Amino acid sequence: MQRTHQLRQRVSTKKLIELIFDWVKARTTSGEHQSLQRAADSIQMQEIWIPVARLHTESEFTVGRVIFKPMTAALFDRWRIEVLARNSEQAEYISVWFEKERKKCQGLAAATLAIEAERDCAIEVAFAEADDAVSMLRVLEGANLDPELVSCCTLLGKHGEEQRNYLLIRDGTLAESGSGFAGVPPPAWLLGKDELAFLMNSGLSILSSLLASDHRTAFQERLLDALRIYSRNGLAREPSDKLIYIVVALESIFVRDNNENLTANIAERIAFFLSREREGRRRIIEIIREGYALRSAFLHHGKKLEDLEALKRFMDAAFHCMINLIRNADRFHSVDQLHKAIENERLS
Repeated sequence: MQRTHQLRQRVSTKKLIELIFDWVKARTTSGEHQSLQRAADSIQMQEIWIPVARLHTESEFTVGRVIFKPMTAALFDRWRIEVLARNSEQAEYISVWFEKERKKCQGLAAATLAIEAERDCAIEVAFAEADDAVSMLRVLEGANLDPELVSCCTLLGKHGEEQRNYLLIRDGTLAESGSGFAGVPPPAWLLGKDELAFLMNSGLSILSSLLASDHRTAFQERLLDALRIYSRNGLAREPSDKLIYIVVALESIFVRDNNENLTANIAERIAFFLSREREGRRRIIEIIREGYALRSAFLHHGKKLEDLEALKRFMDAAFHCMINLIRNADRFHSVDQLHKAIENERLS
């Protein structure tokens, strides 16, 4: 079944297992044919909407194959009327269900994907592609520039906002209970037309094209992998966690081999990649080495990361490095070609 072109990437593993058990039970050649036919019959056009936590948009926009759409009050009203018209005998249950979904999702942006596949497979593919698209969106968010900011731009349910719960006991009896956010909850991200245009010009349009492409170069594949790692720093709460995600992302692009002096070589490569001025390069090298000193103190000596100003400078340099890599996505065919171009710049 996995080798059948009609089913590949359109039928989920769960569905295939169900069909295989049905076939084993039938134990006939006709059973195999019927299982294949059942799988083929389950394939249809599916449209999946996945809400994105704390993301709001005024208009639709596309990243890869994913279309981000606003989940408006009018949209929920229309859905409710249509569902009630088809299931009038369950009106009370449907009304309760709709209010629950409305309270949770109305006003948010949804990552949507239309795909021809079996239901479970469509959901699996939609979650994977939506997660990728949201990660690329998060690459350009302001949380990448400040160690004290935390992004909640991720699929709803994965945002993990820290909360605390308590019970207050007086004279051995429960007197009070409470819950709430641990600290200030992350702010919502409202994408108006102007900000969306700015993001597209900053690199989101390039990332969208890369995600939608079926023919990416080795460099583009490596770049997307690095950006997926880099995007996770925005979700991290601890400054040390942010630092590690950023360092790993940078090293995945700028490390040539495991035997070289990481700090010196990465700092110089990033400096020559970002700046053409001697003083600019010198300053970037200083900032990258500063960041690596923080990394070493945390990883090798267990020291708490307290120099947030140094980390902020490192995050700023890393952000501009990622933006520059995105803008050069079509220039290089491999990471090795990037390294050679930087080396030529150093020797010129």
